[in-house]
Amino acid sequence: MKITIQSPGEKTIKIAIPTRMLFNGLTAKLGFASIRKYVSTEELNLSSADLKRLVKEIRKTKNKYPHLELVNVESSDGSKIIIKL
Repeated sequence: MKITIQSPGEKTIKIAIPTRMLFNGLTAKLGFASIRKYVSTEELNLSSADLKRLVKEIRKTKNKYPHLELVNVESSDGSKIIIKL
């Protein structure tokens, strides 16, 4: 995953995060625990297995579309934020 932050008149910030480090079974379990902590059980309609399946699909998508843009936001003052898978 690559995150790029561009502001006019300032240096561009580029952050690269390994996808395997970000999307794996451990982070899915930690994410599920965090979600369960802040969301009531009546509103929560997914399990840890669902999050693991989501992580698996994200990794498959990265292999199929290596430079897929997830977010591309530009503000009125010219600042940009781009997140690529």
